[in-house]
Order: sequence, then C-alpha cells, then structure tokens
Amino acid sequence: MKHLKRILSIILVLAVFTGSFVGSWHLFNQGTYEFDSENLAVFDENLSCYYLQKVDKDIIFRVRCENDSSLSYSLVDDKDTTVQTKTQKATKGCYDILPPSSGYEEGVKYTLSLPDGVSFESEDLKDARMVLVY
Repeated sequence: MKHLKRILSIILVLAVFTGSFVGSWHLFNQGTYEFDSENLAVFDENLSCYYLQKVDKDIIFRVRCENDSSLSYSLVDDKDTTVQTKTQKATKGCYDILPPSSGYEEGVKYTLSLPDGVSFESEDLKDARMVLVY
C-alpha cells in the first residue's frame, strides 16, 4: 500500500508539472509573426497594397507608430464587415495586432489597412499601407 501511494504521488507530481507547461504554452502562444515571403505579392501599381496568402490562422502583425496615441488600423472581411481584434504593446512604439478570437478563417479574405503614421515592422511589408490576407 505504501508503494502504491508513493507511485501515485510521483505520477501526480509529474502530471501537474507537465500540465503546467502545456497550459502555459497554450496561454502564451497567441500566434506567429512568420509568413513565407514567396506567398507575398504586390497587388497594385502604387506598391502600397500587398496580397498575402497561405498564412497561419493565428498570424500576428507587428506595426510601428510615431506615438502611442496614433495607433489605429482597420481590419475588414470580404463582406466589408469590421473584424474586432486586440492589440498589445510589444516594445516602445511597436504594437502587435493580434488575430481575431477565432483566427483568420480559411477561405475568407481580410483587408488590414494602416493610416499615415503607422507602418508594418516586417521588412517584407515596410512599404505596405494595406495587406489582403487570404
């Protein structure tokens, strides 16, 4: 009986230890910044509209703004419905635009537009004012 209690105690400790790592990974893993630049194309002549396809449903866009009060952006789907997303401060002057709560749905086109004074942090998107995500 003592050996059984000892074995069960060890299994319980290992389960709690493993569960804490898995839980923290799910809690803090909110998405990815990475995308394959081969899936990025310039969409119009003025070079400010980019088309990004085959992205992860939890992609995060990092933007830089001149000051904290100037942060604004617009995210709409292919039905011109505004999609609510959250932002979080990454570093001084940089914010992460988090994905929608259910992620970017496959087969739906999203348009992310930035006003003057806000720009994408990614080198691949540095000239973009608008990104179509598909």
